[in-house]
Amino acid sequence: MMETNICTLNVRGLGAKLKRTQIFQWLKDNDYSICLLQETHSTIANNKEWETDWGAETFFSGNSSNSEGVAILLNAKIIILNIELHRNYSGKNTSNSYRNKQQRYNVSKYIWSKCR
Repeated sequence: MMETNICTLNVRGLGAKLKRTQIFQWLKDNDYSICLLQETHSTIANNKEWETDWGAETFFSGNSSNSEGVAILLNAKIIILNIELHRNYSGKNTSNSYRNKQQRYNVSKYIWSKCR
């Protein structure tokens, strides 16, 4: 059974291709099972490109290229049999359940924001 290692990281924006490539490579080099990213500054328009850059299953929630945004990145070694996805495009949270042969993962990523 694969050991589960989880990483959470405030990336302060992934819009720059070089920065995104370096962060994704660092996460892969450390062989994290699940990566929880905050402040991705992602939009629906760039989700597909970023998933291609990552090379495995990703879940993004965000609507601004200048702030907010969260992501869940799965290691390519995790074989997913079932995914339950609850996504909020406000850029503040995403919640997923994953199940493979050995384990079930329930992952939620939420960013608290200042009350206005």
